[in-house]
Amino acid sequence: MAKIGLDYGHGNNTFPPDKGVSKNGKNYPEYDFNAKLGRKVKSLLKSHGHTIVEGQPLNGRDVPLITRTNLYNRENVDLVWSIHANAGTPGVNGRCSFYWHTSSKSKDLAFKYAEEVKKAGYSTHGNGTHASKRGSWTNLHICRETTAPAVLTENGFMTGSKDFDLVFGAKQDQYIDDMAQVHVKAIQRWLGESFNGKEKPSKPAPSNPKPSKPQTSTSASGRVESKVNGLRFYNKPSWSDKDVVGRVDKGIGFPTIVKKVKVGKGNQYQVKNSKGSTFYITAADKYVKVVGGSAPKASKPAPKKSTSNSGKAGKLKIVGVSNAAIVMSKPDRNNSSNLGTVNKGSTLPLNGSVRGKNSSSGYWEVKYKGKLGYITGKYGKQV
Repeated sequence: MAKIGLDYGHGNNTFPPDKGVSKNGKNYPEYDFNAKLGRKVKSLLKSHGHTIVEGQPLNGRDVPLITRTNLYNRENVDLVWSIHANAGTPGVNGRCSFYWHTSSKSKDLAFKYAEEVKKAGYSTHGNGTHASKRGSWTNLHICRETTAPAVLTENGFMTGSKDFDLVFGAKQDQYIDDMAQVHVKAIQRWLGESFNGKEKPSKPAPSNPKPSKPQTSTSASGRVESKVNGLRFYNKPSWSDKDVVGRVDKGIGFPTIVKKVKVGKGNQYQVKNSKGSTFYITAADKYVKVVGGSAPKASKPAPKKSTSNSGKAGKLKIVGVSNAAIVMSKPDRNNSSNLGTVNKGSTLPLNGSVRGKNSSSGYWEVKYKGKLGYITGKYGKQV
């Protein structure tokens, strides 16, 4: 679980004058593309359990660069990822990434982006990477002023004879889906974590598929995907605002459905993300669909959490503290009791991660002396 500064290039007030292109009497703001791609990347990153810090709000006016980088540095993010589209002459096309020339970690992250671009079948501008330096046209504020490794991506040329149709034209929807996966695959590789999502666009279903057998179990195969943008998911079977831990956009979801549970007057799917963490999302057909399987029948309300499955996500190593980390009774460091402390470098059985309250880095759920305990996200590392 990483804390990622996600930076959407420019605001909704930047074209006109200059951040965008005009073609056949129509204006195409760069921000529109950056926001569409950024929204998809954000949802995909969150479905992998990451915490997102946004220096430029989606659908907001332009935020000064110094304000953005100050936020990322203050929040002590693990990396900064900036999303843009390029401009030049009609004959220039391709995708590339920029990194600060003295940062080996940023360079590695930038190269992974370029590699994923090529794997997805898209062209790069040059070799797909450019070192950012003072006194050069590559002297980019985002790359230069961030404490964490930072990469600025240019996802095609708005002005390009080939790229325009991808960035703004009829191929945009598929292109955004593909590029969102490119971004998150690169980030996951750099973090040393697996990517879970559609590796390739789904093939059309056969015209006469064999009927599947009726399913009577409460478990289901396949994944669940949202039909709408901004669909909420929860850390337990609940419809309460206080239990919301994130949102997913249209086409984004969770790779594993565990079962369907009755929650109040409605139903939710108990799901898992790529790290095995458990969440709950509405099972209403209006908002979600099951892909690659069939929807399960609703089971009785989920029982209270027990510690029997603790350790299912491996172990947590205590890091980032002077001496020891506090183990809390619930994921809310302002309103919980302390169960004890664990020394730096020690490990505990890890159950997963939760968003919780009053911590920008979330919390790790662990087994501690036979009980469930919670440790602030920045003080642990999954091993």
